[in-house]
Amino acid sequence: MNKLLIKQLLIGCVFALPFILPAQNTDKQNPGTFNKSDSVNIYIDSTKNSLSDSTAGFFDFGEIKLSASKGYLPVESFTDIVLHIENIPDTLLSATIEVENPLQARFIKIINSQSNIDSTGTASFTTIIDKPDESLYSSLADIPLQINFTIKIAVGDSLTVVTEKTVPVPVGMTLITGTTTGPDFKPRVEANPPDIFPLCFEIAKQNDDNGNFYILFNTTLYNKALEKNYNYAKHTGKKYNPSEMGLYIEWPKDCSVPLKYELPDSTLTSLKAGSKVTIGHHGFFDMLTPEEHELRVKKYFEKFAEDLSLNPEIKTLLFTTLDQLRFDYNYSKSPVPGFSDNMLKNPTINIPGNKNDFWGKPFDNPDNPAYTVLFHVMGHFIHQVVTLSDHRFFNFLADNCSGDNNLYKKQIEEGDNDFFNKSEYISFNEAGADFFAYLMFSFLKENVPDFADKSIYYQKGYIEKFTDFESFKEVQKKYPSWLVSGPQTAFLVNYYGAECESNPAAVYSDFLFNITMFDKLSRGTGPAYTFNRWLLTKHITFGSKSFSGNTDPDELASEYGLLNKHKRICVFPRSDFDKAQLVLDDKAISGFTQIPEVVVTSKPLITFGQGNFAVLFSSNDTLLMLEADSSSSAKVKDEQTLVLLSGTFFGDSPLKFYTRLAEFDATGNDYVVTVTPKQTFVYNQNGKLDITTGLDGKTLLGGFATTISKKGNIKKPKPPKKGVPKRFEKSIEIPFEF
Repeated sequence: MNKLLIKQLLIGCVFALPFILPAQNTDKQNPGTFNKSDSVNIYIDSTKNSLSDSTAGFFDFGEIKLSASKGYLPVESFTDIVLHIENIPDTLLSATIEVENPLQARFIKIINSQSNIDSTGTASFTTIIDKPDESLYSSLADIPLQINFTIKIAVGDSLTVVTEKTVPVPVGMTLITGTTTGPDFKPRVEANPPDIFPLCFEIAKQNDDNGNFYILFNTTLYNKALEKNYNYAKHTGKKYNPSEMGLYIEWPKDCSVPLKYELPDSTLTSLKAGSKVTIGHHGFFDMLTPEEHELRVKKYFEKFAEDLSLNPEIKTLLFTTLDQLRFDYNYSKSPVPGFSDNMLKNPTINIPGNKNDFWGKPFDNPDNPAYTVLFHVMGHFIHQVVTLSDHRFFNFLADNCSGDNNLYKKQIEEGDNDFFNKSEYISFNEAGADFFAYLMFSFLKENVPDFADKSIYYQKGYIEKFTDFESFKEVQKKYPSWLVSGPQTAFLVNYYGAECESNPAAVYSDFLFNITMFDKLSRGTGPAYTFNRWLLTKHITFGSKSFSGNTDPDELASEYGLLNKHKRICVFPRSDFDKAQLVLDDKAISGFTQIPEVVVTSKPLITFGQGNFAVLFSSNDTLLMLEADSSSSAKVKDEQTLVLLSGTFFGDSPLKFYTRLAEFDATGNDYVVTVTPKQTFVYNQNGKLDITTGLDGKTLLGGFATTISKKGNIKKPKPPKKGVPKRFEKSIEIPFEF
């Protein structure tokens, strides 16, 4: 068994290739051992010009047409070039064949260059096609991939040439080429050119001083492998797929990065004999070290963030934190990169695997290519810096980056927790990161066109799916869309529409603005951690304050099944998160540093312990809210109504509520109710507040107060003589500039 065949078998074992590699001869000193290949047939049609009709001594046999079973000269083979003349005249003819430029094609040898044409009009010439000796050429690009043969036909014993034709014949090789570039997208020379795998298909490789690399590819052997695998598939009844051969190129470790690039199907179909194929992204491969990639990610992020409508203070914080951001490899807790924040004290991007594998094999998972997942992670980074710098971070949001894996399903099944559904939080957190990645690609296409035009890392992967809106509408048939990240991102892409391409920075500014604006509207319950709270905020603000998206989002959100129509009461802590306590009947709840809210699903007695709490009632149109001081209590009457039992409550929106003795119906958004065993004090700042008991009824106008006795008598409303209880005030800054 010759050495190359052993090498082929070893390669097949190491890479577990699902195809059969044919044996090939490598003995340049003994070309007689080459395999005999099918003939190359050349046909001459002489029906238009008969020898007997001319006396000029030079005859045109018409157009010479090349036809062959393979259509090319196979490398490392000897083959017959067979000349066929139709309608041969009754005259003695002979033919000669020679290579037009023999110095350039020294790997072609013609054994018999002259042959008589027999009675059937046939002459045969035996040729040997060796591998080109790369040392004889200054560049692999100089090796001819097509050989011009000059064919002369002579008549009679005098060998008078009566016709002469030049016939181009491809050689069974393909020249694969590309250009390596640096961070500036200018050509950069690597220490070595890449190899093509399996190595048995590589005849020679080379790079030059201009960053170009060349691989001379053995198309002859490749076609034999395809043929064998086709026959094998036909014999076994399996589906034949040429791309299963898995051709790829890879740079060695002494280069900027040991980059592995699998040849796409469009390239595989171009690997024809005698052709030159340029690979890469428009012919380019940006060969950056891992450290250069990290700097590029941060540089592109900074360029995008410069265009956001953030105020100077938050921009300074953002860029300071960006400088501190580091990349940590060999992370084992997640299969994909993620952002580890620790409240921005030690911002880190955690990446599984070593740096050379991550940057050198960016397409091993085509749905989650390197830059797509990192832009997603940077979406988490900016989300936290801008919206959470003064707020809690919930640990359950960490290590949930999953790219394509969870676009169509819930992140966490319902019932996984007692107090709230984590899926609402996780899905919106992931949707926001995906939306940032989507907008980053749009931004870079316009503002860093070289990245879009010349970088092999400009691969969007699963991000491109967000334009397929119909597929995400189908999700709601399986799961509530407000619990799934994919429909939420698809909605955002569709809602902002063309502005995602024309002004992505304005779009993302608006997205973040409405996250932070919920904190303002809800008087300090925190930013919008869930899609429905973001949607409610956008519904409220779209006509007054917006950077982008100036239409009501609710109709489109309804099409996506994103409106959560379940009525419920949600209780939010607003201060003293580590000490705050809430009691539902006899169940005490604490640890609000990691509990964003408590969703009340039954009709318990709620006792508000230490801290200050806000109670939100479900609505897709407006924010319905009461604030509860510490040590107050209330009973849930239904999904939208409380019975206030003790303590002080502050109204922030039009609501209907009760005490034990009275019913209240408020049209304003600023009123106070204090319930004690002896009486109930009520003050209304604006609008009207209707009060009804079994004994009495009064309307409290803005600026008036009253008391209700424990029997249900209502005093005549008057401006308050004493001070009114003060609300809990929380300083809330929106980090944007209009």
